[in-house]
Parts: sequence; C-alpha cells; structure tokens
Amino acid sequence: MFTFVIMLVMLIIIFVILGTLVYSRGNNKRWVAVGQGDVGLAISLDGKDWEGIEGIFDDGGVGYDVYRGGGRFVAVGDDTDEVNVWYSDNGEDWEGVEGMFGSGEARSVYYSGGVWAVTGIDEAGDGVIWWSYDGENWEEVEEFAFVASGLVVQKTGGAWLAGGKKDGSDGELIAISDGEDGTNWEVPDTPPESGDDAYINVFYSYDIPQDSYILAGGYGGGTGNNIWYSTNNGLDWNTAQGEPFGALGNVVKFTYVKGKYYAFGDDGTDKLIYVSDDGISWTEVTLPDSVTETSALEDIVNVNDEIYAVGQISDKGGYLVGTLSDQDLIWTQGEDSIFANINTFHDIIKHPSTPFVLGGTSSEDASSIMYSDSGDSNSWEEVEDNPFGDESSVRKIVYA
Repeated sequence: MFTFVIMLVMLIIIFVILGTLVYSRGNNKRWVAVGQGDVGLAISLDGKDWEGIEGIFDDGGVGYDVYRGGGRFVAVGDDTDEVNVWYSDNGEDWEGVEGMFGSGEARSVYYSGGVWAVTGIDEAGDGVIWWSYDGENWEEVEEFAFVASGLVVQKTGGAWLAGGKKDGSDGELIAISDGEDGTNWEVPDTPPESGDDAYINVFYSYDIPQDSYILAGGYGGGTGNNIWYSTNNGLDWNTAQGEPFGALGNVVKFTYVKGKYYAFGDDGTDKLIYVSDDGISWTEVTLPDSVTETSALEDIVNVNDEIYAVGQISDKGGYLVGTLSDQDLIWTQGEDSIFANINTFHDIIKHPSTPFVLGGTSSEDASSIMYSDSGDSNSWEEVEDNPFGDESSVRKIVYA
C-alpha cells in the first residue's frame, strides 16, 4: 500500500511537470515593445521584467510599430542597416526582411484575414504599400501611385484602407482595396474634402443602430475638416460636423466608451478631446482646470469603460481618469509626481488579467516603461533595468 501511494505521488508530479512544459511551450503570449534607445525592441512575460533584443532598430534606429497576427509578430521601423521589417513566431527569435524600404523607413503594420500590410517611405521619399500572407515574403503594390507618408494601413469593415499625405490633387488622401489580397487599389468615389498637404493618421470602425461606419482622422490641410466618415466601406466620404479641432487641427486617436465616441488630437497648439454620439456631430470635452495651456496630453485609452488621458499634467507628468456619469465625464487626476521624469507618453495598454504597461520618452535617469498591477493612481512603478536605457523612447507596445 505504501509503495502504491509513493508511485501515485510520483506519477502526479510527473504529470504536473509535463503539463507545465506543454503549457510553457504553447503559451507564447508576451509583451513586445519597440522604440529607440540602447535597443530598438524588447520583450517581457509579465510587463515588469524586460529583455532587450539586440540588432533590431538599434545603433540610432527606431521602432515605430509592432503587431501580432496569424501566429506571428511583425515589427517595423527605421533601421540603420536598411532592414526595416522583422518577423518572429515567439517574440524572442527575429528574422529581418531585406530589400523593402532601403534607406527609407516602415511606419505602420497591420494584419487581418490572413493578410499583412505595411506602409512606409522608400528611398525616393515616396509612400509605398507592401503586402504579405506570412510576414516573411512581401510584394509591393506597384499599380497604385499613392502619394503617402506611410502613416496608417488597416482593414476596417469590409475593405482595406491606406491613409497618407495628399499632394494637392483630389483623391490621394485615402486609398481603398477590395480587401481580399491587396490588389485593385483605387481612390474613393467621393474622397474626403481637404486642403493641400492634408494627411490621414488613423482609421476606426464603429457601429450604430442599423449602420456600420468608418471614421478617418488626421489633418485637413487648414480647412477644419479633420474627421471624415464613410458608410459604405470607404467608397464615399463625408465631413464630420462642427469642425472639430479647428482649422489647424490634427486627429491622432479614436476610442469608444459606453455609447460615445472620443477623438484625441490638437488644435495646432493645445491637446484636446472631442466627443460624439454618432461619429458625425462632435463637441469639445471640458478638461479640468489643472490641465494648463503649458500641459500636454499624449494619449487616451479605454480601460474598463473609463478614459485614461496621460501626458504632462500641471507642467509635470501625470494622468487623468474620466468616468462617464450621467453622460458627462467626471475627471479624477492621478498623482502627477509619479510621472515627473517622463516627457512624452506614446502608448498605454491594458490586457485582461495583466498589468497596465505604459511607454514614453524619458528624461535622464528615468525609465521609459512603467507598469501598474491594479491601475490605481498611486501604484505605478518604473521598470528596473530598462533595456531601452536612460533618455530612451518606447513608441508602441503589444501584448499577444
């Protein structure tokens, strides 16, 4: 009997060990951050302890964007060795793709429906789009002369859209594809109304009763048209009402909280937030008096149906939490001294059952990555032994 118990205990231990090994091999989820510093890319299993990956966007390079899809990470940026696109299956081992942007740079990457898309600027300074089924073998879209600045590409609704910079001729502000394999690109039937040198920063799909809309945001070229919307997958575009952000406005982010849509950007001087019930008519959100003219918000994010607005609050670091109550935002200010050494915030994300992780540009002797286990306003901590180093910049973070 005693021997049987011993054998049973040993079997249980063996199964536990094997189960742990299987789980560890199958669980490839991790944080991946790109930016500029001692390294250009770093990874973490918990958002707190980070390891730098050498040879990617370092030695003066910069990582701009990273995404995961189809079981693979793809990171893009500006590499001094002219390898501007990298891919990895596990986040640890990376392979570079040569011959895409040359001495130019890759700016934006997206994945949907088995297709990868990257936009950027080639050696001649022209905007280009590349497509791939696996993130490893790429094909350039040559049949569409898109004058882009490589700002954003995304599958939204039923079509792929690419947004960039307009050169003064109609239509070259947004390009649309059939959404299947990146072919048959064309300008919309009714392009967004804008002035010269306008450009697109962001797309956002949203649903209201009976309809599915697409939002586009950017700089309207001095016209005050900085938000546009489409109800037919990007074929026709209309201008949002209210001239949000003004003549010199620039929209960089959309988010959604409890039936309302929020746009984040600036009016050429100050950072602002606008709100809309339908994505068509927009009004400015009143911020607390503590956000002075010399302050600068840098990002907004929806966390558990609250808006986190992070940036330079009251001439220091800090953030605001906006809770929707009776259709009005009630703002609470986080402890600003916690972020006093971060000059600019670039990204803040939250994943279920994982901590908040925030990236920014840090001053001397400060970490450019911070984390919070609970998201409480007084619980943020700097990442020790930050692989990006002092006076570094973290541009984009993903958890997947």
